[in-house]
Amino acid sequence: MTRISTQQINFGRIWKYRHEPIYRHLDKKEYLDDFFKDDLIQLSCVAKFKQYPAESHGDKKEGSSMLFADTTEDKTIGMYYTSGYNAYILSTSKNIDKETINSFNSVGCIKIINSTAFAAEISNRIPRFLQGVEGNCLYVDKRTLKRKLDPTQTKKYSVQEMQVLENQFKLLNELCDNDELFIKEMDYREEDEYRLIWFTGSNVTDSLLVQCPEAIQYCERIDF
Repeated sequence: MTRISTQQINFGRIWKYRHEPIYRHLDKKEYLDDFFKDDLIQLSCVAKFKQYPAESHGDKKEGSSMLFADTTEDKTIGMYYTSGYNAYILSTSKNIDKETINSFNSVGCIKIINSTAFAAEISNRIPRFLQGVEGNCLYVDKRTLKRKLDPTQTKKYSVQEMQVLENQFKLLNELCDNDELFIKEMDYREEDEYRLIWFTGSNVTDSLLVQCPEAIQYCERIDF
């Protein structure tokens, strides 16, 4: 799993990053019109993913994972957990080939040219926005995360300390950094998903329709 890097950089000169485009596939032309004519885009959430009746569009295991953390004392900490209940999510794909189009029943897509700038504009329209993350989904046979603790971490997260709920959350934050929101089972690998996630200070139970004309400058419309 690719580790998350959070940095504030000041080069003093221009530094450019060449983003690979990502594609938000849509199965109705009206959804494309909603965005390119009315500036509207709908963000989903973990709770919504779990409700979809069709497995091709939803995953009832979204946000869940089993963590196995090996200590330096030849012990293993095992924790089953679910996260992302305070987040809005936009699922996109890195592909625009025939297989992906068929997978989504896509009639067109929003081509997002600069995902980071796009996500930043959307974040300005999300109530109680805290922070965000983006990246590729990793396709696995089992939704498990494996980590190794160093001596300091082993002492910090001893059996006794892990009886405290707060320490369990600290361990998950330190070792996983929301990786569970980017793992999906192999059945979904044809989607080749790239995910944008906005974390908030609220519990998120439903989709959010965002109106953000500023985001369109980073996008192009593609009709199939």
